This record gives sequence, C-alpha cells and structure tokens, in this order.
Amino acid sequence: MTSADMRRDVQVPGSLIRLSKGAALVDKHPVTLRRWISQGKLTGWRTSSGQIMVSRDQLLRLTTPVRMDVEVTDGLEGAVA
Repeated sequence: MTSADMRRDVQVPGSLIRLSKGAALVDKHPVTLRRWISQGKLTGWRTSSGQIMVSRDQLLRLTTPVRMDVEVTDGLEGAVA
C-alpha cells in the first residue's frame, strides 16, 4: 500500500477548524494544541497550504470537564470516581 492509498483511507471529520481558532475556542495557546497533537491527545490535519486543522468536536471533548462524585469522609477514603 502506498502512502497515497493510506491517505485515501483516512476519514477526515467534517467539523475541522484552524488551529488558531480552536485555541481561541477553548481559551488555550496554539502551542498547547500543537503539544496535544504531538502527544497524540488531539488529531491534527495539515492542508495543502500548510495550515493545521483540528476537529472542533474532538477538541471540545478533550477540554470538557468530567464530573466526578466524591464522598469525603476521613481523607480521601470513600472517593468514588
């Protein structure tokens, strides 16, 4: 399989936004989003003009807080995630 074939097999999400717009959306610096891409936390897509695009949906899922219910007794015993 050639690299061109592999690129055709990749599914690109429909809600791509520019890296800078994504950073503004989640109130982070663009360097932070680049770091997340290099760490594999976020998928980045490079356009033919060299711009980096990210999935708006994936970015929002990554930055949305997870609710945790915690019962505090003595110290952290009894914590429920």
